[in-house]
This record gives sequence, C-alpha cells and structure tokens, in this order.
Amino acid sequence: MESTPGHESQTPPPPSSTDGLPSTSPTSKNLKQKVVSAKNALEDAGMLPKIHPVPWSTFFVLLVFVSVPPVAFTFAFSSMGKGEEYIAAHDTERESRASAMKMGIGGSLLVLYLSDFTYWKSSFAKSVRAFVLCCVVVMMTIWLLASARTMPSGLILIFSLGTVLWFVSMKHIFYYDVIFRDYVAWIVGPMFAASVTLLVVWVIWISSDVENAWNVETKVRYAKVFDWDMQLMEQDFIDKNMKSCMANATNASSFPTCIPDVPTNNTYFTDDCPAFCADMYNGCQVAFLVWSTPFIVSLVMLFLSFMCAFLNPQSSGSAPTTFGKRRFS
Repeated sequence: MESTPGHESQTPPPPSSTDGLPSTSPTSKNLKQKVVSAKNALEDAGMLPKIHPVPWSTFFVLLVFVSVPPVAFTFAFSSMGKGEEYIAAHDTERESRASAMKMGIGGSLLVLYLSDFTYWKSSFAKSVRAFVLCCVVVMMTIWLLASARTMPSGLILIFSLGTVLWFVSMKHIFYYDVIFRDYVAWIVGPMFAASVTLLVVWVIWISSDVENAWNVETKVRYAKVFDWDMQLMEQDFIDKNMKSCMANATNASSFPTCIPDVPTNNTYFTDDCPAFCADMYNGCQVAFLVWSTPFIVSLVMLFLSFMCAFLNPQSSGSAPTTFGKRRFS
C-alpha cells in the first residue's frame, strides 16, 4: 500500500529463523559475555596471561611453532619418551667428553679475557669474537648434555634458553618484518595452550599406570637403571638405617643392600627389607627430574607466556590472517 501525505510508511519487521526465534539466541549471547567476563577477570587477577586475539589460522600455526621445543625435549629427556634410556646410557666416554668441554670452555674464556675482547673494534676481530663465543655456547651445551646423570638441572637450562632462541629464530624467519612486540603478543596464547596441553597429557600418563606414578618403587627402579652412585647417600640415612638395610643383602653390587635388583610382584620390599630403605636413594635427583620433566617444561612454558604478556601489555597492530603472507608475499 502506498503511503499517503502526512503518514510515514512502516518498516517491515526483521526476518526470523524458520523456528520463529531470532537468528542469535539471547542465551548464547549471555553465555559468551559471561565467558569473556570470566576471562578478563582472571587476566586482571594475574591468573591468566593477557592473550592477544589473533585469527584461528594464525593461532594454530604459532601453536605448532611453540610446541616444537617442549615436545622434542619431553620425548628426548623425560620418562614419557627416551629420557630413561638416555640417562642410563651414561658411560666413561661421556664423562671424558664432559671434562674436555669444561676445559675448552675455560680455556676459550681465559683467552678472550686476557685479550681484552671487549675492546676489539675491527670487523675481523668482532667476527673472531663472535665465532669463539658461539663455540663456547656449543661446548657448554655438549657439557650439560654429557653431565645429565650427575647434573640433571643442566637439561632444564638448555631447554629454557633454547626455547627462547627458537622463538626468536621463528620470528626472524617467518615474521621478520613484524614489530617484535606484536610477535611477542601473538605467541602468548599459543604458549599458554601448549603449557596446559602438556600438563594434561602428563597427568593422564601418570594416571594411566601405577608404574608411571611417583612412588618408592618408581624411585628405586629409576635409581637402579641409572646406576646411581651409592656413595652419594645422605650421611644421616647411613648413620640411622644402613645396618638394617644392609642385612640379608640380595644383590651382588659393590654396595649391597637388601633391596633386590628385580622387584617381586611389582615391589622391592618385604618384611625383612622395609620400604624406608628406599630413602637411601633420596639423593638421586636425576630420577625425580626425569619423571617430572613434562611438568617442569609445562611450568617453563607457562612462565614464558606470562613474561611475554608482561613485556607487551598492548600490541600495536593486528596479526596476519594467513601463515607465510608476510614472509613470502
């Protein structure tokens, strides 16, 4: 019907869905608002890092990037992967390699110090200095890897520093023309997701089998596999309990105890050899670190995500919508 002078035509009602309801349900809107509000509250309380919104394609690509170091390290040096075999393969050749690396590190740093390397100005001298420092880093890495049995915390140091170098390398390779603080903002969410995912997988793993859980049997098994030096036992334990735990020794090692080399019915202990004898392995820190490596790696990734969020409270730009667009276009 045509409108007459002095009367306005009425606007037709908005289209509705086939079931008579609006296209967007108010319930879903309220739920989304509640989720966003909860996320913001957790971020303001410091319980979550401030995650910069990025397209899902970019998020998953960055998630793959940031997951490479924790997955590779967990597989190589934890009990979920090949860590038990790596530590058990300790031999005299590895010890000699570690000693050679320590001598090389000390000698290189001494030569640089005596040569006043901080005052080298020519391009050739700077190149020599950079080469020597790179060699020191490589030798230090080899030394820590070779000393994993006696100094297992060195592996965590390698992972922490190596992960940072990996993130920087990925930035210069694929997002070289992106502002650094923008790149830091984009990887906060993927790092947090990788940390939580690894933690969940580790919890599922230790819950799937009693042999994966940390208990006295696990501690003894790892210590025996790693051929832990019994001379490193805590003196307090030796003074109080060694006589009772040495009684009825069942193994023929150079430091025999009542704990057998092979468990019976999934346990090493009997009435004649009580469970407190496992305390002699309390000094075997490498056993616990190999078992808890996925948890430690998850904490490192969580710390890095919070650190990146702290260093970059706000990003100056938006994330790329397609992987490789900035690098290869």
